[in-house]
Amino acid sequence: MITLVNDTQKVRRANEIGILDVLRDAATPLTVAELARATGLSLATCANLTTILLESGEVMEMAEKESRGGRPARKYRINPHCSLTLAILARSRPDKETIAYWVIDALGDVVENSLLEFQEVNMTELGALIDKLTHKHRHIKGLSLSIPGTVRAGTTGICELPGPQNVPPQEITYANCPA
Repeated sequence: MITLVNDTQKVRRANEIGILDVLRDAATPLTVAELARATGLSLATCANLTTILLESGEVMEMAEKESRGGRPARKYRINPHCSLTLAILARSRPDKETIAYWVIDALGDVVENSLLEFQEVNMTELGALIDKLTHKHRHIKGLSLSIPGTVRAGTTGICELPGPQNVPPQEITYANCPA
């Protein structure tokens, strides 16, 4: 049986994600009133959730909007570095083996990228790079790992890199990712 608390938490997180989506798509920082209009949530709900998102670091408060009297309205924007994605492409060619990587922020901007050349790219090299980058960029929450090859019946087949043949792809990723 699903408890009411669990359902409430899911609804709250869904509403937070709605606010984050609006902020991510906004060209400029938004007030709580603007967020309420854009999401269809009440002003009070948006204010409460914006406070929670501010405390978690997912949202940043910007300079206050000019006021026509009274307290100026606060404006908010998404914190682009709160949630990062690491994308890796490992390639093996007869003349060289490479790992290209990109660390991408929540707005889709590249924070860091590089093309590294190796004598031999293997799972140890990939694991070491993932470990190094996840320690350097503590807010990496997503990983995209691309190793050109085939997957058939849930396991890798022909693959450009030595090592991951005949292994389920999730084992390659899970073995090299922090919990």
